[in-house]
Amino acid sequence: MTETLLTLNIEHFRPLIGETFDVQVNPQEAFEVVLAEASLLGGDVLPTSGRQPFSLVFRDASRRLVPQAIYQISHAALGTLDIFMVPLQPDQQGTRFEVIFT
Repeated sequence: MTETLLTLNIEHFRPLIGETFDVQVNPQEAFEVVLAEASLLGGDVLPTSGRQPFSLVFRDASRRLVPQAIYQISHAALGTLDIFMVPLQPDQQGTRFEVIFT
């Protein structure tokens, strides 16, 4: 199944917690992340998107640091998506990346 950013909601991601996603940095560089969290951000369903805002946190055990940017991610269940990922402070388990859907 291939989804678009406009049709995705948190229920598309909750069953994928613990699964691996591929992140394409550029044509020559890619890495894998694991979906660690999928959380509602609170508030009402937004009229512009028709969904409740939510956030995803991905984890990269290699502690890779890349700038915040739009990256192409892919997963067998969702297809390929262009999403804005923000690196968070690395911890002992690696680098975390956050994605927010409004």
